[in-house]
Amino acid sequence: MAENVSVLDNDGDVTVLYQGGSGGFFFYFYLLLSGNFISGDELIYSSKSTVFSTLSRISKQFNYDLLGCKKQWKSYETWPDNDLCLKLDTDKQKLCLICNPLFNPNVLPHNLRIVKKTTPVLIYIDLDTQLRLSYDKQAYWFTETSKKQFAFRGNMKEYIKSIKSNFSYFQGIKVDPMIPRIVEIFKPRHIFNLRDVLDFHHNPYQESLVTRWLSLESKKSLIKLGKHYVR
Repeated sequence: MAENVSVLDNDGDVTVLYQGGSGGFFFYFYLLLSGNFISGDELIYSSKSTVFSTLSRISKQFNYDLLGCKKQWKSYETWPDNDLCLKLDTDKQKLCLICNPLFNPNVLPHNLRIVKKTTPVLIYIDLDTQLRLSYDKQAYWFTETSKKQFAFRGNMKEYIKSIKSNFSYFQGIKVDPMIPRIVEIFKPRHIFNLRDVLDFHHNPYQESLVTRWLSLESKKSLIKLGKHYVR
């Protein structure tokens, strides 16, 4: 049985690591809605209620306008300031967020410093689902920066085929080949499969997040996630 996020309650400050299209922002918000964490988002750390300010951020970032234009998904993102977060004077656990931690070698030393000061936690999903989620949101492999990095040559079908052919096995499933490397380098204390998190027992605020996030996903993504009942 997959361990629940309650294992993080006594682990001090936490950094969520993820590859693009793996539900990293969803998981970050999910943890904030436990009421135990604070992040480097001014809307959240300046509020008297981190839960209600997180709900406000979710309504802005997971905006229902995305139902009509999923390709704008990344334009709604508000990134927390991890360095600022670690300097906050607070009784709550501090929550940092790092996407694609190995993508830019110049940023790797900074990512390692953040993780050294916190408990690293990895969230991931199988490659096929990650690819579908990324394509819908035009994230990770489908940003202009990544297309250059992964040598996109103008043929989307061939590009997707090349992504699918480049994989590693992790915990018995095909995953983004960066996942084993992240595990080796950052040594996460806890590892969560996104699909498991969606099936956890949630508090009412987390339940509202799960419902909202799933309502914004495409039918193809929902099928990949095994959420056929949604819609």
